[in-house]
Amino acid sequence: MNESNITFGLLTSGRIEQSGDKHIATMAVRSADNAGAVLKTWGKDLSNIYFATDVESEDKRFVKMSESNDYRSTGEKQLNLCKYMIEKCEPTDWYVLADDDTYIYIDNLVKYLEYWFENVNTTISGTLGKIELNSNEPIAVGRVLNCCAWDKKLLYHSGGAGIALNRKALELIVEFFSYETEKDKDGNPYPGCGEYPPFYAHTKQNYFGDVAIGYAYKFFGIEPINCDHFQGRTDASLWGCQLSSSIQVKKDFPKLATIPASRIISFHSISADDMINADWDLYAGPKFGVGPTYGQNVTQHFEPKGAAWTRIKQ
Repeated sequence: MNESNITFGLLTSGRIEQSGDKHIATMAVRSADNAGAVLKTWGKDLSNIYFATDVESEDKRFVKMSESNDYRSTGEKQLNLCKYMIEKCEPTDWYVLADDDTYIYIDNLVKYLEYWFENVNTTISGTLGKIELNSNEPIAVGRVLNCCAWDKKLLYHSGGAGIALNRKALELIVEFFSYETEKDKDGNPYPGCGEYPPFYAHTKQNYFGDVAIGYAYKFFGIEPINCDHFQGRTDASLWGCQLSSSIQVKKDFPKLATIPASRIISFHSISADDMINADWDLYAGPKFGVGPTYGQNVTQHFEPKGAAWTRIKQ
């Protein structure tokens, strides 16, 4: 397996000005600078990388998925990008959803997916029971959270830290958001959608793409697999929230399916300057031991500060 077996879909913006609801103007709008930084660093050699944006572009890697560049457009962009990758792109075995301020260690990601999910036929336990790790079953892996403000029982993956999905899982996600009725075939409302069809509910009523995908998991009974090596926000002010959320979800869901990696796979909330200028080889992380206890015993986390690194102990 190599990176050609993975299609990457990232959220970005083609514009830098704010637009839309003034009440969410304090939330950063992504800049085209971030996408450029990705293409100069970890994404420069990728043949299958696409950016969900809000402007037309001659560069076919940038696909217009919304008319808006405000924060409320992120769910629309992400869900439309999922559909685009399934319907318009050459099929691959794996798909990774992330943001344009996510730094991904491609080699570490490939080794992780290959070791655990390629050419293996094994079973692990999760909150819903047994999970078969093979390509015939939907597989979704990343940093699991239960931070949805209105549904603390919902398990979903942090979109910023990155979500790795096999093709079967992404196909089901796209199917969920293709339903045009308010209720399923049994007459029940779709989970997390109220009285609306799924796509409308998660682009007009709510706008968090990762939460929306979590409801697709719930509808199809897809167990989200946790890997703490998909790292969330690295800002010092946000680390406490991210770490406490990661710890709390394991307390709330003691049977949470967890498969550790041996090295860091991703970091979120990296500025364009840091993505280009930081020495990421120094930051790949020590080789953590792979074992079933890792998910409950993360001992070290890191915070990038330009080219200098500060170690933060949990």
